[in-house]
Amino acid sequence: MSHARLSAVVDALSMDDLPPSAFSSSGPPAAPASHARLHFPFDAWVARTTAPGEYLQVDLPACFVVTAVATQGHPAEPWWVSSFRLQYSPDRAQYFEYNDGSFFEGNRDPQAVVEHTLVPPLAAASVRVLCLACSGKFALRVGLKGYRKKGPDAAGHGALISSLRDDFRRLVNADGLADVALVVRAGNEQRTLLAHKLVLSSRSAFLASALQDAAEQQGCPNVTRLVIDDVVAPGPQLPAAVAVEMSCQIILHILRFLYAGDAPPAEHLYAVSRAAHQLELDPLANLCEEVLHQRATSLETCVESFVLADRESSALLRQAALETIVAHWNSLDLDWGVLSRDQILAIVSEQERRKNGTSRRARLGLP
Repeated sequence: MSHARLSAVVDALSMDDLPPSAFSSSGPPAAPASHARLHFPFDAWVARTTAPGEYLQVDLPACFVVTAVATQGHPAEPWWVSSFRLQYSPDRAQYFEYNDGSFFEGNRDPQAVVEHTLVPPLAAASVRVLCLACSGKFALRVGLKGYRKKGPDAAGHGALISSLRDDFRRLVNADGLADVALVVRAGNEQRTLLAHKLVLSSRSAFLASALQDAAEQQGCPNVTRLVIDDVVAPGPQLPAAVAVEMSCQIILHILRFLYAGDAPPAEHLYAVSRAAHQLELDPLANLCEEVLHQRATSLETCVESFVLADRESSALLRQAALETIVAHWNSLDLDWGVLSRDQILAIVSEQERRKNGTSRRARLGLP
């Protein structure tokens, strides 16, 4: 097809046409996300922390077919992103891991452009670059290449993906063509959830192997039983009947992710993350950990995350939430009643540590 005929049916993706508001990030940045355009001469987006999972988000004006991503580091500092993953959303409502969470090699210096062609391309109205490793700091300038169809069906691809996800959601724990019985056990209690070999096997190598082994042991029946024990273990304060119902809820969240890419609700992130590790579902475990980190570094949810991380004995997320609370102390409407005595003391201690550190730097003439 000639260039003239091609331009009549598609719109090329132009980063230059995006407004500053199209760029955002996972938390309050050290340098604005709007400085993240490729070849921006004076600055770049710089994350406030170097915790893996910090991300730069680019919102596109419609659902585009994105065919390549290019990255640069900071134009004036020795900072760059050396490896990253991509997430995308066709509707800005639900994000998916590109290529099952595979990582891309990033930059090796701040100025050179590193471009990756996306095979297959992705259909996205929003793209996130999730930083994994860096030199100095997460500093990023980014460019995207792609196109969208012109005409009445221009938004059809995103609508099609959304419709497919809805169809697959309806298959979760649905009778009919189900050929897997997931037997969820806790103590002496058990419940059965229904699933489909084709979906589970295509989404998880661990589940594919487990289903193959179970089918061979059971003589290849029409319905394969797969036992999952103690996702939530019963104990003195948790009867087996309650533990098995909680386990079923967690497994259902895992099935919704496998079938439709749905993220679990905030209150179940820790439990789903543990179960995902148990079942070797790395993309889901990574998704949970990224969302937990985002909540720990968000002004809206850092206090709730601090309390929850403390209860779950998650030292890294507790520290991330604590640092966010102290750094934005004057912006928070803090309800002291939700905090324990030890949590209040931890906040006060962190404030004193920062205050003393600032005073010492000032005495030494350091920035």
